[in-house]
Amino acid sequence: MGNERRRGFKANGIHKWWASLYDSKVRFKTIEALGKIGDVRAVVPLIQRLKDKNTVIRIKAIEVLGELGDARAADPLIRIQKDQKDYYFQ
Repeated sequence: MGNERRRGFKANGIHKWWASLYDSKVRFKTIEALGKIGDVRAVVPLIQRLKDKNTVIRIKAIEVLGELGDARAADPLIRIQKDQKDYYFQ
């Protein structure tokens, strides 16, 4: 992978890159990969996925945020549990 592609994964550049992922399968696999990498720089983009229109994506983001165990995810995860009427989030 060249330097140009690697730069897209830096914390400040991942947001634009992530916004370009229209396919839910690609978003799911990306979240899965970020979880396997285990880098806490992924926490902020994963928190943003808690608002994804796709329930499966939101669930996967919750799962990976839990695995990463970063304190920044605590408030958003508590909020989503209180706000969601969806069965999966109770």
